[in-house]
Amino acid sequence: MAVLKTGQAVELTLESLAAGGDAVGHYDGQAVFVPFGAPGDRARVRVGEAHRTYCRAVIEQLLDHSPDRVTPRCPLFGRCGGCQWQLLSYPAQLEQKRRILHDALARIGGIAPPGIVIVPDPTGWGYRNKAQFPVAGRPGELRAGFYRRDSHEIVPVSHCPIAVEPVNRAWPAVLGILQSSGLAGYDEQRHRGLLRHAVLRSGSGGALSLTLVTLHDADLGPVGRRLAAAVPGVVSVWQNINPGRGNAILGSRWRHLCGEPHLPATVAGSRLRLSPGAFLQANLPQAAQAYRLLAEALATQPHETVLDLYCGAGAIALLVAGRARAVIGIEEVPQAVEDAAAGAASSGIANCRFIAGAVERRIMDVGSASVVVLDPPRKGAGASLWPEIKRLAPRTVAYLSCNAATLARDAAALTESGYRLERLWLLDFFPQTHHVEALAVFQLVAT
Repeated sequence: MAVLKTGQAVELTLESLAAGGDAVGHYDGQAVFVPFGAPGDRARVRVGEAHRTYCRAVIEQLLDHSPDRVTPRCPLFGRCGGCQWQLLSYPAQLEQKRRILHDALARIGGIAPPGIVIVPDPTGWGYRNKAQFPVAGRPGELRAGFYRRDSHEIVPVSHCPIAVEPVNRAWPAVLGILQSSGLAGYDEQRHRGLLRHAVLRSGSGGALSLTLVTLHDADLGPVGRRLAAAVPGVVSVWQNINPGRGNAILGSRWRHLCGEPHLPATVAGSRLRLSPGAFLQANLPQAAQAYRLLAEALATQPHETVLDLYCGAGAIALLVAGRARAVIGIEEVPQAVEDAAAGAASSGIANCRFIAGAVERRIMDVGSASVVVLDPPRKGAGASLWPEIKRLAPRTVAYLSCNAATLARDAAALTESGYRLERLWLLDFFPQTHHVEALAVFQLVAT
């Protein structure tokens, strides 16, 4: 096998898309990963990073276009790192996600998945209810937008076609006030400055919360009040203080600057209360679809207890509570637990109990559960969780995942604990991107 070298140019046909979003081709048996390629492209590529079994390359010239190529809608596509697949038709995006999910379960989990039911987004655009804008630059010369692919270079953004309209309407006004505020942006290299991120989240009726993330403590009360008064839709303004280095956007300290302390949101008929640091899915219509499918698949009976792990603000717990004797939710973020309890109380739901703490530890306090729901972060569930699931022996486990690889790993652990994957949905929460969301339902195998 001839191993490609850095700087070498070759011609090859791109065959598929990888889980990270790059197109993949092969040259004399060596895998070549190419960003912004499409399956079916014939391209001349130049190697930028060479390894023994694979390399990374960039397209120098498209020789033949894939039939699945379309014109990207966003003029920043290719510079902004937020979307990777705008160059693909939407049916092609869905098929590639289906293949990535199937292959991950087979290769990593050792599982032959059942038929995958695809639930597409209705339009593929205007779905994202939360946007996190990094900020840099001197006072009055702030740069804010999204990061360029594989870097922390900021690409200025005034409008994002995958964001919901309330966010797009508010963002230019937010940036204009920040520009005139005299605040300095964050200098990542020198770890100085003040304003690190501006985070907008949309809730019910277009109401918005705004969080200003700062490197250190500072009085942002006057700026917060200006923002609440002048920016359309903003009902809540918060400050988050994050003194650490690294990629984490939020720190542990919060300060309410003005407006309402919480943002209202409704998902699948459940009325939620959201603190600024509480997790909620970024695509609320698709989340509602997922939660309804999940509730239907659980077929919970009035005598059963449901255990909702990584429950966030309680959206799933509140939805299934009417069909169960009791629901127990466990969540690591204390503010989210408070939100979940408040949401249950405001809806008159008395059979939900929410526990704050690490899921892998607090599950040990649960005596029994007929049904378990998991909605973990991208890293998936902790390995110590599976002995506890086996101890509880629920008849059904429903797993909502935003990472096909960790779902496959955890599906293997569930299989070893006596469960079989019965139903599988691919729910497209993130059109125009490579991110895969799936709902997997497992049943305990009778012995």
